[in-house]
Amino acid sequence: MTTVGYGDKYPVTTDGRLIAVSVMLSGIAVLGVVAATVATWFLSNLRNIEAEEAAEVGRSEQLEASLAEALTRLARLEAHLGTAPAPPVESSALAPLPRPVSR
Repeated sequence: MTTVGYGDKYPVTTDGRLIAVSVMLSGIAVLGVVAATVATWFLSNLRNIEAEEAAEVGRSEQLEASLAEALTRLARLEAHLGTAPAPPVESSALAPLPRPVSR
């Protein structure tokens, strides 16, 4: 799993072997902490990006609902005033906006 050299020199005494084992385990622990920290940073950034995208989708849906309500009010107003109705709005005009490109 880990090494302290080429094997030409190695600890012989019990104290030397205990020190070598503790140094090896400490090195593994340090690498584990660094890897966990980097993974946490990546996950945090991913969650932030997903939250921003979800908020953008929510804003798009809210704008769609506002637009649909405004079109309905406009149609009622035109019917009340007796003016010529506006041409029907195609469903593609109310399609969701494209999602922004992720950074």
